[in-house]
Amino acid sequence: MKGNIECMETLIESGANVDMAEQSGLTALHMATDGEQTRAIKLLVKAGANVEARDHSMGWTPLLRCAGLKNNGNVDVAYELIRLGAQVDALDGDGKTALHNSIINSHQNLCRFLLEHGASLDLITKVTSVFLFVFLRSLFYSIV
Repeated sequence: MKGNIECMETLIESGANVDMAEQSGLTALHMATDGEQTRAIKLLVKAGANVEARDHSMGWTPLLRCAGLKNNGNVDVAYELIRLGAQVDALDGDGKTALHNSIINSHQNLCRFLLEHGASLDLITKVTSVFLFVFLRSLFYSIV
């Protein structure tokens, strides 16, 4: 990763747009989140990357992606994103939060972390029935 960070620094120093998105709306910050690269996340945000940038398909911010990808759920990544200004209860296109996504993907440590950092248990999604959410809430209390 060291070479990649040095390359990123060179690109940023040369004026690269840190918020440039590819066709689906993913920015370098989304991709650093996907790769669980906390050093790259810090560098990008320090250079002005928008921590609330959204992709075009799901409306996911980097924090929503961290919780929403089955292979992620990395608490260190979530910590950096929140420390750098990510909204814990930001809603995606379906009205889901990072907490909803972390439950759906069984990221228990991330669920606990998000709750400790102010995630709301009272937000109902556009696509989740109240009964399902009540069930999911009961799961929260069993992991906290």
